[in-house]
Amino acid sequence: MRLFARVGLVLALVSLVLLASCAQGGTPAQTVGENYLMAYKNLDFEQAEKNATAESREFLRQQATFVSGMSQEKMKLIQDEILRIVRTEEKGETARVIYTLTSPNDLSPAIEEYIDLVKVASEWKVVASVNPL
Repeated sequence: MRLFARVGLVLALVSLVLLASCAQGGTPAQTVGENYLMAYKNLDFEQAEKNATAESREFLRQQATFVSGMSQEKMKLIQDEILRIVRTEEKGETARVIYTLTSPNDLSPAIEEYIDLVKVASEWKVVASVNPL
């Protein structure tokens, strides 16, 4: 009887873990895109580099240099913007994450923007060539 109880408990825990991982939602491409955008929005270019292609890392280093000369007020405005992932479109080895970024006090309609991703060694990476924000 105890064996069945333990097996039941283990199955319940495994089910909860699987359910929690599914509940986070999004595809792997969307997750990488969102992680990249959040890091970029938070001006954490080192973290953004982890989700970018090798070619895109130089662009991120340039952005980090540019941001280092920004005022604290401007940095705070960027960090306070609200990021919302609208959808992700995947086609084979490429993907596009469509998102909106709005200021908390902005009442105008959000404009959809996007970032592109490619698979590199079976992992999704962001192709960064222009400022996504």
